[in-house]
Amino acid sequence: MGSAMATDKTSVLVIAPAFNEAKMIGEVVRGVKRIPEVTDVLVVDDCSTDNTAEVASTNGALVARHPQNMGVGAAIRTGITFARKMGYSVVAIIAGDGQHDPADLPKILRPVLDGECDLCLGSRFLAGGRVVGQNAFRVWGIRLYSLLFSMTSGHWFTDATNGLRAFRASLLEEKGIDLAKEWLNRYELEPYLIYTAARLRLRIKEVPCTVRYHEKERYSHMKPFVDWWRLLKPPILLRLGLRR
Repeated sequence: MGSAMATDKTSVLVIAPAFNEAKMIGEVVRGVKRIPEVTDVLVVDDCSTDNTAEVASTNGALVARHPQNMGVGAAIRTGITFARKMGYSVVAIIAGDGQHDPADLPKILRPVLDGECDLCLGSRFLAGGRVVGQNAFRVWGIRLYSLLFSMTSGHWFTDATNGLRAFRASLLEEKGIDLAKEWLNRYELEPYLIYTAARLRLRIKEVPCTVRYHEKERYSHMKPFVDWWRLLKPPILLRLGLRR
């Protein structure tokens, strides 16, 4: 991993978890680096079999590489651990596959940087947001999931699966938030973080953003049923007291 030290009290690290995203990661990194609010971008390569790490580094990203595939949750955890170690004050997450437009980053960063909220999430369903290339079945599935997530967490979310988000790094010091749990290695970590923040009554905000699916065959790395359950696990198990 390249070296960096965040010294500004409003320094921002954008984390881009990536697995076999050599075709898209360069464009993502270049887009992120154009955003004035961003200090650095870190690509966490989850043991890709292509040259994702090389492309990311060539385009100006810091790079961390897992020696084995561990899952998107573990990749995000690696990025967050780096952010806290190096002293970044705000962390943002963006998909490494180009689903999110880096131009939307200021929308999620400004409320956190200005102290309006602790956690800011992108939403494709708010006025001004949009979805490109996604079928109706998936859209309604996301809406249903967001409804169930809202009911269990006690906070209303319009788009609980959106991967574009930003939060103050000190949020991870809140009692009750522990990202080190192994059961969060895959798709569980992000809903766990959002659910726990909601239950702790931290300040949460949603802002409109664009979600774009580029190619039908690369629709998602998610496996039907198995990974859907991984998204559902945190709100259900935490609400029932079966996980902590």
